[in-house]
Amino acid sequence: MNGGEVCTHVQKSIDLNTIRKQIKTNDGWYKKVCGKCADEPTTHAGSHIHDSSKEFSDASCDKTLWLCLKCGTQLCGRKKNQHALQHYATPRSDMHALAMNTTTMDVWCYSCNVPVDPYAKPKLLELVELIKREVTKVRFSDTAQTSVSEMDTQLRDSTESVRNMVIDVRPSTTNNSFDVPDAAKFDSNNQTYVHKTGSGYSGTGSGQNNTASSVLRHPIPTRNIVDTLPRVRGLSNLGNTCFFNAVLQCLARTPYLLHILKQSSTEGEKVHIPGGMLKLPDGSEMVVSPIDGELFSWRSLTEALTELLSELTTNAQDPLSPNRLLQELTSKWPQFDGGDQHDSHELLRHLLESVRTDDLRRYQSVILQTLGLETRQQQQNVDKTQKALAKFYNEQISQWVFRPEQVFRGSLVSTLTCQDCHHTSSQHEYFLDISLP
Repeated sequence: MNGGEVCTHVQKSIDLNTIRKQIKTNDGWYKKVCGKCADEPTTHAGSHIHDSSKEFSDASCDKTLWLCLKCGTQLCGRKKNQHALQHYATPRSDMHALAMNTTTMDVWCYSCNVPVDPYAKPKLLELVELIKREVTKVRFSDTAQTSVSEMDTQLRDSTESVRNMVIDVRPSTTNNSFDVPDAAKFDSNNQTYVHKTGSGYSGTGSGQNNTASSVLRHPIPTRNIVDTLPRVRGLSNLGNTCFFNAVLQCLARTPYLLHILKQSSTEGEKVHIPGGMLKLPDGSEMVVSPIDGELFSWRSLTEALTELLSELTTNAQDPLSPNRLLQELTSKWPQFDGGDQHDSHELLRHLLESVRTDDLRRYQSVILQTLGLETRQQQQNVDKTQKALAKFYNEQISQWVFRPEQVFRGSLVSTLTCQDCHHTSSQHEYFLDISLP
């Protein structure tokens, strides 16, 4: 039976403001142990359980607590010492019939002795969702602290292990080698020497046992990993083009981008467009044969971008002028001309879209060539069937992943779950860039 439909105690047994105030004003509001169980002597811990020894065993394992939705008191349930039930049965002027399990998030009415649907009342649902959120925060914080503690322990163990792996390489021969105790010394090969002292060290080089004092030698990294990456050359400012130059320098360090752009420089790349069944405007259907052709080489904007990115990653010291690429871009997007400042993110989106369009037109050229629509005059005199064929092929290739989508394309998944039937539906959206909060 659905308790939300029959329980008449919801309205009088919840207090949203009281619970919210407790959570905000008390950092330790979430309890893990029943307060009354902790106060009772151990010998009386099971006095309220009057079933078999099996139930007593269940009680020792049941560590869930029930939170009173009226006052926020958190006590143990029926499988242990029944303190939550006793709390409800205590005579008072107001009603404390509803309690929520802080582990399973179930709601129970002690007066009706039935579970209560949180959706029975809007106020009840709001209160339940509040407690769920706050309990999740506390549990996540506890887990994070445990993880950090474990990581610290692992780090200490790893450090100690590395120290134990260090070996003695040569004995000390002079007293002056370590004029500062436990100091680190460097030789011409950038090796570190660490002083290790022991009993019986005499400081002389002959006739003495020098094994008690030795030098531990281990290399230290002299170069950061960033230093091994190719340097990016500077770019000339062509008049408030900082937004433009910043994007180009970031693209120059983007993995795989330059390699993928260079692939479109080769003329004669094979392409196969599958064709299929086409429904004509008059309602009839026709079988569209596949297209096998060869792509032309890259277009001017993609070529300018690729050449500039290649030059940026050389080791030359003098700055580059991105004038050619800027002219190519402003011919397609005039808003970036005129020497005004612009948003770098906006420029990046237009630049990537231009490269994608350049690549798409290479495929469209193959379609137009196959259909005999290469010239503008031929395209103006096209009949309905040819127009439908061109549209059909274009819709097929528009679903493909073009350059630079192979590097930047991602998928954003939005998932909706019905709280009643638990049916889940997902919606996928593709993007080249995504803004994070």
